[in-house]
This record gives sequence, structure tokens and C-alpha cells, in this order.
Amino acid sequence: MGCAVESQRPDWDSGGDHKRDLAKRSPVGRAVTDSVDAGKGDHTDWKYIPVPGPGRLKLRVSVDNPKVGATILFIDNLGQPLGRARVDGKTRVYEFEEEVEEGKYFVKFQTAKFGSTYTIKTTFEPEE
Repeated sequence: MGCAVESQRPDWDSGGDHKRDLAKRSPVGRAVTDSVDAGKGDHTDWKYIPVPGPGRLKLRVSVDNPKVGATILFIDNLGQPLGRARVDGKTRVYEFEEEVEEGKYFVKFQTAKFGSTYTIKTTFEPEE
């Protein structure tokens, strides 16, 4: 019985990045590709973006399967939401842009039913 209950948890095979404190690094200036697949026990991915100082952070999330029905959440270093998008079945690219301070910023990509590969790319313009 313990195994059956265990397999019903949404992120039983998440790859280890299903919580904010386990977020995987997404370096500024590089594209990072990952995937979620609810049917295989991976509903949630967290990424963190290390920001070196004050400036403008641009975040671009590209979704291979726009029918994934996912939610994308962009969160500041204090845990406050900066942006949210619901993958709508048509749009493949979602963009966020914010004035930021030094610290870690987070992206949460979560789906309830389906799967998709997605790519996160960030750019940073330092304050002058």
C-alpha cells in the first residue's frame, strides 16, 4: 500500500527540482532547456537566475507544446510574484521584463496534466 500512495504524489519523479529550495541554476545569457511531464510524475520545475547587481532582467520562456496547460511564474528574491502566464494552447513564447536588484530570481514551470519541453533564456542589462 505504501508504494501506491507514494506513486500518487504529483512530483514523484521530478528530477529533483520540484521545490523552490531545490531550484536548478539558469545562468544569465544562456538558454536552459528542460521538460515537465505530468504523466511521468514530473509536474513542476524550478529554476533560479543569479543576478549580479541592479539592472533590467529579461526572461523569455519558449514552450514546445503550447497545449501543455502550464503556468509560468516569475518570482523575485523575496518570493514575491513579478509575473505570471498561463500557457494558452496557442502561444509558444512568453516574456517578462523587470527592474531587479542583486540576488536570486526564480521561475516556476508547472503543469497539471500534460508534458512539454521548454527553454528559458535570460538577458541582463546592468544599471548605469
